[in-house]
Amino acid sequence: MNVLNFYPKEPQFDISGLKTGTTEDLKLPEWKCHKIVKAARIEKIEVPPSVHDPAAQCGPLLVLHDEQVGYWVLDMGEKWMQKFEPQAGGYFVVYEDGYASFSPAKAFEEGYTRCQ
Repeated sequence: MNVLNFYPKEPQFDISGLKTGTTEDLKLPEWKCHKIVKAARIEKIEVPPSVHDPAAQCGPLLVLHDEQVGYWVLDMGEKWMQKFEPQAGGYFVVYEDGYASFSPAKAFEEGYTRCQ
């Protein structure tokens, strides 16, 4: 991602003289997370033998684990897997509106505290 410029007011776009930079150069406001989500750690990702069959009905499987609750096995579909590229050890996250995504462990654990 290239950052072209920062404008304190709505810019009038004249692209002459724009500078490039990185996201580290941005002085964006900081935000604290206050969302409540449903999530579980991804224990492993299983690829059943049927995945290699074009007629297969099942894609790679996410095996989720929570020490207090148990295990879940989810088939999120190939498109979801390609979009999020989940990794074992990270978190499967479902937001209030039902949107499901993947979060790396470090980002999730630094941003969320488990509700009681």
